[in-house]
Amino acid sequence: MLSQEEIKRLVKEAQSGQIQAFDRLFDLLADRFYRFFFLRVQDEEEARDLLHDLFLELWHSLPSFQFRENIPFTAWVYRIARRMLSDFWRRQRKYRFFPLFPDNLYPL
Repeated sequence: MLSQEEIKRLVKEAQSGQIQAFDRLFDLLADRFYRFFFLRVQDEEEARDLLHDLFLELWHSLPSFQFRENIPFTAWVYRIARRMLSDFWRRQRKYRFFPLFPDNLYPL
């Protein structure tokens, strides 16, 4: 794993538009956040989709990111990931299917 200073350098380079730096950040963080999502949704495809959405959000939000003293970059990424997971669960509740007549309600 890279030191915080090296991650800070990569973030600044990515903020200036260097795609290679963002690719390197992806390589460093993708496994960690895939596991974060997979452990919570227990579905490989959903975890990959959430990971994809996370890095799209990072790409769009990175220009406005500002380092704060003693707060690592990954704390910001985890905050975004938790919000995305919360949105995911909210959408899942909204589209849950409940049968009108469960099979075990009226035995034949």
